[in-house]
Amino acid sequence: MDANGEDEVVPHWRIHWPVGGGAEFRGDGTTYPGGVAGLDYSAIVLKRDASRCDLRSPTAAEYNAWLPDGNGGMKKGTWPLDILYNAQCLPGGSNNTTDGPGYTGYSGSATFTHGPQSVCIDRRTNAMYIGFNTKSVLPNGGLPDFEPAVMAMDADGALLWWSRLYHEVNPAGDTLNSTPDQYIDALAIDYSQPPNSGMLVVNARCHGNNVENFWEGNNIAANPGASGFQNQFSGT
Repeated sequence: MDANGEDEVVPHWRIHWPVGGGAEFRGDGTTYPGGVAGLDYSAIVLKRDASRCDLRSPTAAEYNAWLPDGNGGMKKGTWPLDILYNAQCLPGGSNNTTDGPGYTGYSGSATFTHGPQSVCIDRRTNAMYIGFNTKSVLPNGGLPDFEPAVMAMDADGALLWWSRLYHEVNPAGDTLNSTPDQYIDALAIDYSQPPNSGMLVVNARCHGNNVENFWEGNNIAANPGASGFQNQFSGT
């Protein structure tokens, strides 16, 4: 919605409804046959289905991309839900993969809808920050887990960056699962600095520390010298 509470088109999101009604258009809004002007409003639909493909890579190149995780490690996949799947997802397609395991061994759970948690809009630029939690299934024994993610998008819905907040592949090159349940609870924008140099504050929690957990609050490469509310989960 815009500042007046009216539904609005976000061109680079994946789900859109045409002006005058009708079936939703699945794909980047700039590829709509009638042009963006023919769209009425847009959405992110956090459902596990085979053709919407929200928050998943729409091409093999994006799915197979290896990217820095922002804190010394690496991650595979341009979009945060790639971790649950074994191939890319083609918007509107009928033969898409609908399950994993992904490259770290995680698969999606039977829960059909993912869990959105927090949305912040920078009132100066309309950039969007979205925190969500995805129910997952561990590779050994099918035990349940949760994978968090924080995404940043510009005002047109183009992905700027996203973070898992833990290492999927750590600096030593080890591929890891993160068995503690982890959740994004809240996001806040630091308005004391200009948009291009400000901080996004992430409030998150976890249920344990037995494998790979959230990055310690005092060990973040992008913000040396910082300290979180709690810098490490207590325990071994």
